[in-house]
Amino acid sequence: FSVLISCGFCGEYGGGDGTADNPYQIASVEHLGELGKTQSDYESHFILTADLDMGGMVYTRAVISPDLNDVEWGPQCGTVFNGVFDGGGHTISNFTAENRSVCYLALFGHVEEKGVIKNLHLVDANVKGDKTASCLAAFFLAVDPMHITFSRQAIQEVHTIFFFILGTLLAVLSIRD
Repeated sequence: FSVLISCGFCGEYGGGDGTADNPYQIASVEHLGELGKTQSDYESHFILTADLDMGGMVYTRAVISPDLNDVEWGPQCGTVFNGVFDGGGHTISNFTAENRSVCYLALFGHVEEKGVIKNLHLVDANVKGDKTASCLAAFFLAVDPMHITFSRQAIQEVHTIFFFILGTLLAVLSIRD
């Protein structure tokens, strides 16, 4: 006797076990969303295995490591991303987020010292936020900046404290058209 259950996405990544030698594979926007919902994996290793087009969706909180409280200003209330996200040279395009009432609005809300984001292309991102907002990481202490590229459009429409992040990024990134 056997039972086969089929679903478009069953709550797993595209493969891997989250270790450095066998990172979780992110092959779809659904996998990226699963990473965002699975805070217990925020210290694991991930690799992007395909280009992702996030068009058609407007996010109101960070996809990964969102701030979970709605206070106007204060420390991030949520789980911090301390894992490794290797873009594998792939592109995430058309990421759009808008919410002027939350902090830490970005693809990654909060990345700490042990967290690494590398080998990633972020193209045509649009974030409209207030307080701490950015296209890639609203607050970060350890992004591998030499391996991330942005289009110029990726740094438009972000307000207030973005000057901190923008200054840091411009100091170490090559921004290309």
